[in-house]
Amino acid sequence: MRKLLLLTITAFFLFSFLTTNGQTNPTVSINQAAVQPDPTNVAPINFTVIFDQPVIGFATGDIVITGTAGALVAVVTGGPTLFNVSISGMPSCGTVIANIPAGVCTNTLTQPNLASTSLDNTVTYGGLPAIVNVTPVTSCGGVTGSGPCNPLTASGNADIYIWSPLAGLYTDCAHTIPYTGTNTTTVYAAPTVYTVYTVTGTLIASGCINFVTATVKYTPPAPVITPSSVNMCLGDPPVKLKVTAGIPAGPAIWSPAPGLFWDAAATIPYVAGTPTDSVWTRPSPAGVYTYQVTVPGIPGPPIWGSNPAPISIPVGGAASLYSSDIIKFGLPLTGSRVRSVVLHGVSHTRSSDIDVLLQSPSGQSVMLMSDVGGSNAINATYTFADWSAPMSLTAANPTGTYSPINSGTPDNFPPPGPGSVNISSGLNTFTGNFNGTWKLFVVDDDGTSDQGVISGGYTINFDTASYCYSPPRSVTVTVGQAPVITTQPVDRAVCAGSSASFNVGVAGGGPFAYQWQISSNGGATWNNITNGGQYSGVSTATLTINPVSAGMNGNLFKLAVAGCSNTTSSAALLTINPIPTVSITANPLVIGPTQTSTITSTVTPNPATSNTWYYNNAVLPGEISPSLLVNYGSPGDYQLKVTDANNCGVGVSNIVTIANSFALNRNMYSYPNPSGGIFQVIYLHDPSSPTNNTLQRSLTVYNNWGGKIITRIFPQTTSYQKIDVDVRAYGKGIFWVELRDANGTRLGMNRVVVQ
Repeated sequence: MRKLLLLTITAFFLFSFLTTNGQTNPTVSINQAAVQPDPTNVAPINFTVIFDQPVIGFATGDIVITGTAGALVAVVTGGPTLFNVSISGMPSCGTVIANIPAGVCTNTLTQPNLASTSLDNTVTYGGLPAIVNVTPVTSCGGVTGSGPCNPLTASGNADIYIWSPLAGLYTDCAHTIPYTGTNTTTVYAAPTVYTVYTVTGTLIASGCINFVTATVKYTPPAPVITPSSVNMCLGDPPVKLKVTAGIPAGPAIWSPAPGLFWDAAATIPYVAGTPTDSVWTRPSPAGVYTYQVTVPGIPGPPIWGSNPAPISIPVGGAASLYSSDIIKFGLPLTGSRVRSVVLHGVSHTRSSDIDVLLQSPSGQSVMLMSDVGGSNAINATYTFADWSAPMSLTAANPTGTYSPINSGTPDNFPPPGPGSVNISSGLNTFTGNFNGTWKLFVVDDDGTSDQGVISGGYTINFDTASYCYSPPRSVTVTVGQAPVITTQPVDRAVCAGSSASFNVGVAGGGPFAYQWQISSNGGATWNNITNGGQYSGVSTATLTINPVSAGMNGNLFKLAVAGCSNTTSSAALLTINPIPTVSITANPLVIGPTQTSTITSTVTPNPATSNTWYYNNAVLPGEISPSLLVNYGSPGDYQLKVTDANNCGVGVSNIVTIANSFALNRNMYSYPNPSGGIFQVIYLHDPSSPTNNTLQRSLTVYNNWGGKIITRIFPQTTSYQKIDVDVRAYGKGIFWVELRDANGTRLGMNRVVVQ
């Protein structure tokens, strides 16, 4: 039996040697069929396959089809060494390339074939293929309605270029005119999300198409900052600046850093380049500070790593798993970021006992949560991201997104953890090469009775693309010294029609805004004054009123000063002194040779302190009394000018005209004239005159039509003898009085007016 077995084994090895000695694996070539046109517009496309020995099992499905035409079907016929491959199903024009991989068939000894070789295994289908390029391949988008301008440009041999999707594409650099799908080589991209655009090029003659893609990362608009500007005084409490939510973006970067702080007490300076959506500002010294704020866009779908294994948290001490590890490779050696860390299914009877720390492959550590929450956490999912709000220190924290937080004293993470640490930083702390093992350490720092679990483990989300930052938003912080009134406005008493000014002295750091105000009811209400009309300088420290009017008497004025804080001056009173009003009267207005007239004056509202009389527009020297005596022989116009105690200019009176009794002959007068109808005729008797040698006289009165109405004969015995005449019976009008001597010689003639 043993001999038979030995013979059998010997025979088997001998047979194997005889049958395989000199045999090799089948080789194969594949090339265009001899009759296959190239290029061609006709399907199918044929290739010839030649094996160096008969093969078994080479069939349809063993051909690898590549190229730009997108062929789908390859049918194999023939054999056992010469085969034909017929390829069809090309959806577009382009290249069809055929290859045979190794091991798809065997020779008769079951030796597998080697991969094919070729001299020409490519056929162009449908004519010249379309060539399409795009620049840039990756870019930051613009912002809708503004810049930066982000053109995408297609090039190549195509006749038509169509872009898709349409969302976020525009035909102008300002990104205001939407692209509608028409043929164009250039579009402008301002998507609101991370977008991959496709440009499809078409050759009209052949109908061939091709396409390429361009990745455009989202660029957020300039952030909205609350408050948009700050006006503060030196020594004021810090003011919080916060990015208003509403746009998908990462946490903001603030620049420059001096004058910015992490905390409301302004004790922890902000570190330049650190992402955060809120800072506190209190720059010094006084001056104007301008900060630029930008936010990064979300760069696209993150690359993630996860360990779903549950993490059991005991009553006290290290959790199990400790550590929970995620091994990550394939990330760029530089430029990666940790976007977020997610704890899945957190439950604990007192979540403030939990301390959770994440450590990078290079040993950098970030405390995700420590000593926060206070109350039970029930199957909560906590996402940690730098740009989010922190957890509550005392209340239960529901499922949500929070910033990393460390509250309380240093926490101890026993080996292999980092030991006693007190870390307060964000995920942006992680830098460098992220490839390797990430470790999550969880401990319960109480050790009395509470426990829990992170039932779904945790996930780390990485960003590997660079961020696209928004255009900057400027925030101006003006720091001044509080305004102090150093000189209060003083009361003014001025003359009507003149000007008045009020001035206030202000000290402080400035700049200041001034606003003069007026009250016409004793300070009960105040109104702002505007420039124009009588007012100027209403927004300066000096208010000018020109001219003042009597209606402003008693008004109050004050200055409101706005700077880093506001203050108001005291009120100043405006008193308007009027120009004196003068009135003069005279009695009588007509005087005869032996009469005088007295002109008296009335001055209001204040008595005159100086008087100047004018006669026919010329000053009467020495006449400074409030009344004036006018003698016969000085007929004309009289006027008085005065000043009062307020020295408010010159009050000018009305004009009074004094007339002498009307006389055609200087020796004959009628008085009063005008009269009511009773008057006297006076004639100067001159004994030396040859016409007066006889003293008998005749007096005749004529009416206005020349008719005699009165004739009287009398002797003249004295000089300026008076003769009474009464013409009232003849009514009003103009009468003429004639005086003759005994010889009939006219001595004089007067006109008399009867009113």
